[in-house]
Amino acid sequence: ASLRQHYGEKLLDTTIRASIAYAESAERAVSILDFRPDLATDYLNVTDELLRRLGMDEARGRLGALVGGTHATA
Repeated sequence: ASLRQHYGEKLLDTTIRASIAYAESAERAVSILDFRPDLATDYLNVTDELLRRLGMDEARGRLGALVGGTHATA
């Protein structure tokens, strides 16, 4: 059985892509948001999905301000 069949709605829809860039950004002590904004979008999206599921609309608004601010998103 697939993970979706077994766990259903407990799984998130958002996927975090595998990349060496995460380790490289940590090695350089640079936020992934600044080092590779294209990959950081995965983390912003999973955060938004979790906040939505938890009904934390105010926090989602703050996240939206971050995304719409200085960091690029897909």
